[in-house]
Amino acid sequence: MPGAYDRIARRYEVSWLVEGPGGGRLKLSCGSEGPTLLEVVLQAPRGSSAVLHVDDLPKVRGRHIELRDAGVWVEVVELEPGRQLQIGLEAHGVMVDRVPTDLADLRGVPVALGLDLDIYRTVDLTVAVGKVLIDDDRIDIDTHALWR
Repeated sequence: MPGAYDRIARRYEVSWLVEGPGGGRLKLSCGSEGPTLLEVVLQAPRGSSAVLHVDDLPKVRGRHIELRDAGVWVEVVELEPGRQLQIGLEAHGVMVDRVPTDLADLRGVPVALGLDLDIYRTVDLTVAVGKVLIDDDRIDIDTHALWR
């Protein structure tokens, strides 16, 4: 029998603000009635961007969001609702010189992506702490963030 959380649509939009490599954003839109959308854009070393767009992940069930599909694993856990969010990602995206307006039409060089981020929100401040991985580059993150 489905629980109440099986019917809740959830949407996370998180950006971490870094000048140069490591800055990025993640958008995850989950609904109980259809596919899940995942978009990740990361500022890569050497001036390019690493991008992932998947719009047909399976629907989400339960409080804990964990999705697996060919070339994608993403986990989002809201440890303290509205206050602490953990994001884990292992996926294959593409490296592009310019991020296209329509992410569904991506073409570029394949690249391995990883995120291990904790997002903390207080009354005055939201911060992101963790690691961004783009191929062999590992970028430590400890910066201001936006969480909607």
